[in-house]
Formats: sequence, C-alpha cells, structure tokens
Amino acid sequence: MTPLITMTFMPRALCIFGAMLVICLQLSNGSPGIANSCKCLSGNSIDFIRPLNKIKDFSIQERENQCGTEIILTTYNQKEICLNAEKHQGKRLYDCWTKKILKDESRKQECLRRGRK
Repeated sequence: MTPLITMTFMPRALCIFGAMLVICLQLSNGSPGIANSCKCLSGNSIDFIRPLNKIKDFSIQERENQCGTEIILTTYNQKEICLNAEKHQGKRLYDCWTKKILKDESRKQECLRRGRK
C-alpha cells in the first residue's frame, strides 16, 4: 500500500515544487521581467538638460532593484528623456519632488520652474 501512496503523491509534490521555483525566479532580482522594467539603463541617461522650459512633465520611479531611482522627463513633443539621478540637476529635481512638494502631483511644475530665471 505504501508504493501506491508514494506514486500518487510524487507528481503533486513535483508540481508544487516546480510552481514554487517559478515564483521564486520571478521575484528574484535576476528575473528578466524585472530587468525589462528599467526605462533608464546605464549609459542611457543625460546629466543635464537646458533649457528646462522644454520639459512638459517628469516622473520619478523609486525602485529597490537594480534600476535604482529613475527620473524620466517628458518634452512638449512627447519625447521621453532619462535624467541622471546622481548628477546635480537630477538631485535637485529629486529633492524638490520628495522634500519641497512632498510628491504632490498637482505641484510638479514648481520643481520645473525652480531652475528658470
């Protein structure tokens, strides 16, 4: 009777193990799904943009995976540009977003006007 129980239990156990393995791989940092979600890959970001009045909008993606913080600027002609979050202009925009306007979407233009004279 024991071999019969083992034979019916084995396929279920393998299916459960396989499903858990797939889920773990998807959640790991090395997952292809996560890597493809990075919009600003290394070497793809600019250090500054002038004049800032060319920028219509921006978004800041704060991620804990290999992407890091991504600052994506949108121009008036709908072109998306990645701004380096490690450089002066990127840091200033990030600080404005997180400290001055406290991530308030309705006040985004204040961060873009800061650099204008």
